[in-house]
Amino acid sequence: MTTSERQSVSAVVFDLFGTLVAAPSRRDRADAATELADAFGVSPDAVRDALGLTWRERHLGQWATVEAIAAGLAEKSGAHSPNLTAAAQRIRHRARQRLRWNRAILSMLNDLAGHGVAVAVLSDASTDIADAWPRYAPPLPAFFSCREHVVKPDPVLYERVLDRLGLPARAVLYCGDGGGDELAGAQRAGMTAVGVPVRGGPTAVAYHRATWDGLRLDAAEHIPRLLETLTRAR
Repeated sequence: MTTSERQSVSAVVFDLFGTLVAAPSRRDRADAATELADAFGVSPDAVRDALGLTWRERHLGQWATVEAIAAGLAEKSGAHSPNLTAAAQRIRHRARQRLRWNRAILSMLNDLAGHGVAVAVLSDASTDIADAWPRYAPPLPAFFSCREHVVKPDPVLYERVLDRLGLPARAVLYCGDGGGDELAGAQRAGMTAVGVPVRGGPTAVAYHRATWDGLRLDAAEHIPRLLETLTRAR
């Protein structure tokens, strides 16, 4: 990043899972499968297989409601008499549980806002997360793949974020753990990409991660410090 570009940085776009909130652990995945298996009347293994096979349907918003997600997973699991009402309730509960915010992250987001830095979230996520966001997340603009109908690292997704922020790519930092090849996608879009370790510990599940040899931080909480460093380097 050149000196002139450092001067123009005015927004940070964050990945969500594994960056701002913990990525689900293997245990979380197993527990969710067991809960749905009970509602569907099938084995947890059948639900785990269904979850793995339907990632794109869920994250591209092809199943546009929580009820549609429950029905689709029931069908893919081979359920004959599923309790779809119970399944939808459990899916919503899990979504709320996944949006747990660390105080240090909330403090960091407030710090950025207090210094006039715009903040947004860009996440591959299904409808249950997008529905839960307004009530269970900070008041930040969020761009979800299920609502945009495109997933990372498709350039269209980054272009839409930049367009809605009303900023040129050089003015934006993108911070993520690297799932979905998001960092290279942001870099190709002209943003400055910053990698962080997956939040959630050694058992956290991160999909489609690619090698990243670019700028890295120890945690997303260090973004304000990075911005200060870039400002001093002008």
